[in-house]
Amino acid sequence: MSDAALEFNYVHGAADPARIDPDSWLLQSTLLSRPGNKDAMLDLLYDYRTNPGLYPRWHEYFRAHQPPTLITWGGRDEIFPEAGAHPYRNDLPRAEIAILDAGHFALEDHADVIARHISRFTAALALPVSIQPDRVAPGPLAGGVNDGYSDVGACLEHVQRE
Repeated sequence: MSDAALEFNYVHGAADPARIDPDSWLLQSTLLSRPGNKDAMLDLLYDYRTNPGLYPRWHEYFRAHQPPTLITWGGRDEIFPEAGAHPYRNDLPRAEIAILDAGHFALEDHADVIARHISRFTAALALPVSIQPDRVAPGPLAGGVNDGYSDVGACLEHVQRE
């Protein structure tokens, strides 16, 4: 795992790679240089090959339990392409999927957007189902929400009026 490969994982697909702090991959490189860490990382990456066999069990859980689900996904991610996000709706029809103008490490340059999604999503979990905002974010590469509420405060204000 070269420094160039680590950097690629962070900046490839980012709308503005200059927004990605190089400390991210430099720290990862430093941590990987500690004895045993590179082998542990390679074992983890190799183990990903076992995940597809587990998908049926995970999706059965989703169908049976319908957990509230927020998915934020980098629309420019080539490691896990956007096409992988949408099938979750087959088992979780109420899942909120927000496709961001980001690459694989969307938090690196969209932490503020993702934080707003999480804040609104978790606030809505406490609302009665009858007044929860629509949990469908707008189309590809969007960072906003399409719920009729611009922020959690407006959503909670609506609840207080009812």
